[in-house]
Amino acid sequence: MSDSTKENANESNKLSLPESCFILPPVTEQEKELAANALQEFENKNYEKCKSILSKLSQTRSGDPKILHNLAVVEYYQSEFRNTDELRKKMKEVCDKAQVNIDNVDGLDDVDHCVIFFNEAVILYHSHQYNAALNIMDKLFQFIEPLGLSGFDDQLAIKTCLLLLELYLCVNQPEKAARPIAYLENMLYGNNKTSNNGSKAQTPEKEKEREGSKEKEVKEKKETTDSNFYDIYKPKLQQYKARFYLMLKSTKACKRELKTLMSTGVSVSGVYLRSQLEYLRSNCRKAMKLLNTASVSGGTHTFKETGDNIAAMYYNNMGCLHFYMGKPNLGCFYFNKAIQEHNNAIKSLTEGEPDTLSSRPLFTVDVTAYYQLMYNLGLQYLHAGKPLQAFERLLEAVQVYHTNPRLWLRLAECCMQNHKPDNSRDFSLKERQKDMIRGSVGSGPHRKIIMSPFISNDNKLSVQGQFSAIPMPTLEFASLCLRNALILIPEAPSPSSSTSTTVSSQGGSIEEPEGTSPVEGQHVTVNGLPANSIQGAEVANLKNSILVASAYVALCLGDMVMALKHAETLLNQPRISGAHKFLAHLYAAEASIMMDNISDAIQYLSPDTLTDISFTLPPTLDSIMLLIFSLYISYFLPLGWYPNTLSTAKVLMQYHLTVAYAIRGELDKAGENLSQVGISKGPGTDIPVQAVMLAIYIQLQKGLPNLAKSIIKQYLPQYR
Repeated sequence: MSDSTKENANESNKLSLPESCFILPPVTEQEKELAANALQEFENKNYEKCKSILSKLSQTRSGDPKILHNLAVVEYYQSEFRNTDELRKKMKEVCDKAQVNIDNVDGLDDVDHCVIFFNEAVILYHSHQYNAALNIMDKLFQFIEPLGLSGFDDQLAIKTCLLLLELYLCVNQPEKAARPIAYLENMLYGNNKTSNNGSKAQTPEKEKEREGSKEKEVKEKKETTDSNFYDIYKPKLQQYKARFYLMLKSTKACKRELKTLMSTGVSVSGVYLRSQLEYLRSNCRKAMKLLNTASVSGGTHTFKETGDNIAAMYYNNMGCLHFYMGKPNLGCFYFNKAIQEHNNAIKSLTEGEPDTLSSRPLFTVDVTAYYQLMYNLGLQYLHAGKPLQAFERLLEAVQVYHTNPRLWLRLAECCMQNHKPDNSRDFSLKERQKDMIRGSVGSGPHRKIIMSPFISNDNKLSVQGQFSAIPMPTLEFASLCLRNALILIPEAPSPSSSTSTTVSSQGGSIEEPEGTSPVEGQHVTVNGLPANSIQGAEVANLKNSILVASAYVALCLGDMVMALKHAETLLNQPRISGAHKFLAHLYAAEASIMMDNISDAIQYLSPDTLTDISFTLPPTLDSIMLLIFSLYISYFLPLGWYPNTLSTAKVLMQYHLTVAYAIRGELDKAGENLSQVGISKGPGTDIPVQAVMLAIYIQLQKGLPNLAKSIIKQYLPQYR
């Protein structure tokens, strides 16, 4: 779900123009007065007047990088944040004047250059280059303490912390946000603010410099601003803390923060955060009621001013809630509405102008919002049993999120579902009776029944000459998608290694201390954008899902060697659910049979190997995440999943074992094993229609036509 906190981020993550940029020793009294006037006009949003004053200053202090920097910022504000490319050029000139390498954040060793780097990080943040912005902000955080000693630069220090918090949450690293949160709490709720704010008037010389009527007015106004300065940022910190606890799934702490936040006044951000909290607590009805209390229009916050499309956000969240409630068709309706609102908002920005990124304000250059909505809509169509519509939407999303292995798996599932929507028809005898017998000839004692050579159409391959790289809902393209997904999942560290590695979505790695015993997938983090990162039990289950899908696709394409390889790799995984283990045995046995390795197939089909068909992974240290994941899986069972009972799964194993015996010519064993299928059949147990055909075949091969006729009369009454 989305939360309406971006306007908070935009307020705290705008380009900064601190007072220290104007005061440079040595300066004259006239220059001081001009600098103070420029700052006042800038804060009053009189950008033309501020620009005029700065131009006068630049005549007396030509080449001053701080004046050039401030002129560039003011002109950018005046253009309503549209001329981003022009700003980048001017910032490059400022860096050349100040001898600052903006591309090398490690070279930052002067506090005066922090403003330049901060503004560069703001631009990168709004351009969705979160990793590059995070590299800058991590370095800037080391300068927070000296920045806080300069009085007014406390504002820049707070903005630095807030932007760093926003970036940590954007890259799904909430555990790293604890440090800036603690620092902000110390700044905003500490008792040392009075001394800091009054530290500027410590010497008689500085007091004398502040004489003059104009400067006294500026000073009095500034003292009034400082008295309310920290109260302005306290609600923003509480919003970030609420988001922080939400990402950590700490619902109690999040509820406490939201209660404090809502006591200061109801805001759109607070309502959406409360709704998301209820969503995580599975209170979908309550979450909907909260969403409906927020204005869809967004109130005073417009898309042009903040980049928040409240209407699209509302419909997106409603779609998520209906999906969680098991109503994917309603979810599709709401996500389509969200996409429509997003497109309308973009058109309103560029009305009468060409739709280019340079024509939009910086806050609205969100090129990923459309693809996030497409990702959600594609998943809805997939769960609604509409693979072709899902394939089209997910194909658009993969253009941006091509490093997400789960997205490649979903694309492959669209192709597989288009190939065979489900296998429920194989268990519906009444529906498949007409497929088992082609017809009959003759009459009376000379009547003969013509059996169908096969009743399955699973071997329908794609058009010959079709390349797998062409994005079409075919099994060949599914095979390519699954290969991409496997490549994107890093290998987990072996338990025998002394250190373990955490592979993040940004490609970084962190060494764990010696003596740990990592479990498959436990110390690996995989990129899951636009969703949260995939880690722990989810990584293991994702890899298992990719392997079992790869085995199925290889079988359908006739590549038995790769099918057996994928099935064996799946069986060798240290953590595997009962359902995946069951499918791996079936696929490995089928591949072995097709390769004429009947003995290996019989070993795979041993009934002793089947004890569970649930989707729950074996318990490990991350049992809490495993429990949440298992509940999620149990709620969203695959469409048409058969077998859905353990008894039906055992019947399938016995059927395949009978096939293996029949192919090897051991008809007595095959008949005896097949008879166990009927004996073990109980209430709630389904038998595949292929078992009936196999029983007729075995009796005919054994020279017992009367038994074959009795089977036909029992299961095919229309041919009695």
